[in-house]
Amino acid sequence: ENILYEANRLDPDNVQFTREACKQLTGIPRPFIKTALKGIIKRAIEDGVKIVDVDYVKKLNDERK
Repeated sequence: ENILYEANRLDPDNVQFTREACKQLTGIPRPFIKTALKGIIKRAIEDGVKIVDVDYVKKLNDERK
């Protein structure tokens, strides 16, 4: 819930996160969550993605590996 709240407050006009996408992000240490969310939002805007869902998060994770 905290991640969902934080994620959807960062850039509410351009990008929104689904609850399922935020569940994928629960392993990120608390001090780094805001930085990670900002990175995801930046990438989503570049990709023209308005709704960050679980598939988009998995795609980003796969690219990181």
